[in-house]
Amino acid sequence: MDPITAFSIGSTILSIGSSLFGNSAEKKRAQANAANALQAYGFNSRALGAQGVQAEEAAAQDRLLLGREGAAAESTAAASAAEGGVSGSSVTALLAQYAAETSFAQGAVDKSLENTMEEIKRRKASAFLEYQGRLASVPKPSSFATGLEIGGSLLKFAGSRQGGTR
Repeated sequence: MDPITAFSIGSTILSIGSSLFGNSAEKKRAQANAANALQAYGFNSRALGAQGVQAEEAAAQDRLLLGREGAAAESTAAASAAEGGVSGSSVTALLAQYAAETSFAQGAVDKSLENTMEEIKRRKASAFLEYQGRLASVPKPSSFATGLEIGGSLLKFAGSRQGGTR
């Protein structure tokens, strides 16, 4: 075998090997990226879920405390009115005012919780979009493209052989 043919065969083999190795490396990078992206998404989702649970627990505590404070204020007002011998619509109005203030404060807690949960929902959606973006950022290996590279190397070799025999 003449040196040019040997060189041409060696070059073709290296080119094919390089194409196969490149495809394998791309697959490994894509798999590692997907695993890392999924891990980060899972971490973010769990953290946001925990924030949601904490917000719900805090809101329940706040509602309970406000309800107790409102009930205590109503009881104190009713007892004071009874001790003083006061009754009628003024006492009823005062007790209704305490109940309304308690209800208003509990409504504010509910609205705050609703806003917090909506924010967490938006952040979860954003985390998912980030996950998808990370997956899309690494090109997926193409067996077809690798096959074309190998085919091109073989055609180049065949062309050099035809050119060398003329």
